[in-house]
Amino acid sequence: MSEPEFSLDEVARYWDDNAAAWAREVRQGHDVARELLNNPAFLAIIGDLRGRQVLDAGCGDDGYNTRILARAGAHLTGVDLSARMIELAQEEERGAPLGIRYVRASYTDLTLFTDATFDAVVSFMAMMDGPRFDLAMAECFRVLRPGGRLAFSITHPCFITRGSRWILNEQGVKVSRVVGNYFDPTRWVERFRFTDAPVEAPSSPSPASTARSPSTSTR
Repeated sequence: MSEPEFSLDEVARYWDDNAAAWAREVRQGHDVARELLNNPAFLAIIGDLRGRQVLDAGCGDDGYNTRILARAGAHLTGVDLSARMIELAQEEERGAPLGIRYVRASYTDLTLFTDATFDAVVSFMAMMDGPRFDLAMAECFRVLRPGGRLAFSITHPCFITRGSRWILNEQGVKVSRVVGNYFDPTRWVERFRFTDAPVEAPSSPSPASTARSPSTSTR
């Protein structure tokens, strides 16, 4: 018998509780994996969306990546399950308007949008941290216009498991990684610090409630 999924309310609560710390770390540039690895590669995959209607599914992070696409000329709508994340994104939009609409909604239920609303649906490192990836894909497909573009990035389930950890050398440098419990389907809450966060900064517990199996990772 498989373990039950995290509920949407549980996932929202984790993100709400961590929204302020998460946004602060991102704004201070401590998420170097995002800045130097994920974003450049993912933005290249997404391509030119100027003038297109785009949905950012799981915008989180106070709308950080949503604003990157808006500055590049796309017309953005951001949705996130966390009310607090949406509040932070709306505050940022009021301070420096880019014409972005932010709405609290789960990417597993986009019924506030009619069919074929968007030219593209994107999701930056979001769909591995919540329940029902299948529903998320169905909803993203439904709101896409014919010939529309869907692009999402997630953590690789091989390298982030319940038993994974870094091995450090005598100088504290990461030299190898242990991956354990790969086939364990149990859901868990992962806690971590951003790569470039200063030692004195309080540890940021991840709001991620992540279900993992040998071949899938769902948010």
